[in-house]
Amino acid sequence: MLEKSPDYPYDVIPIDHCAAIGRVVTVWADLELTIDRAIWMLMKVDQQIGACVTSQMTSIFHRMNALSSLAVEVGISDAVIEKLKKYKGEIAALNEVRNRTVHDARFLGMTSKNITRFQSTAKSKLDFDFKPEDAALLHETAEKMAESKQKLIGIFRSLFFEFEKLPPAPRRRLRKLVFPYLEQLVPPNESK
Repeated sequence: MLEKSPDYPYDVIPIDHCAAIGRVVTVWADLELTIDRAIWMLMKVDQQIGACVTSQMTSIFHRMNALSSLAVEVGISDAVIEKLKKYKGEIAALNEVRNRTVHDARFLGMTSKNITRFQSTAKSKLDFDFKPEDAALLHETAEKMAESKQKLIGIFRSLFFEFEKLPPAPRRRLRKLVFPYLEQLVPPNESK
């Protein structure tokens, strides 16, 4: 059963609390951009071309899946791939906090001045309630996200150290798929 927020909620949230929310959002966006840049580098494409792909990825998990798959395809060691997989598991809790920070509405108690966040999620069980929220806790979350990014950068150092030492050609020859209907769209090479 839904319980009322302390006092009657209204939407005038103090600026320092909004700044704490903004800090979480900003640090997370920086983390996602760091992953995007790693994807672009492994794809060996200009940033703008890579962004056409990564901007379509709506979750950090999609980005991490793409990054891990690319790392496997270019020949990165199993040890580094395992670090990427482990990291992906470790950021799940931070991702949930980020989602709640971004998507939940805030209310301020008229007399108590306590800030609450209204959560409406249904993973395995409905959670439809007001939750207390503290700006100091949001700042701590942003710090945890920044620390997580530093850990990821450490993994990337190992990844790119290996990547730079790989021969120009991939370790295995990839099969080229032929789609006749698509080849009809490509003009014939006039130099032949």
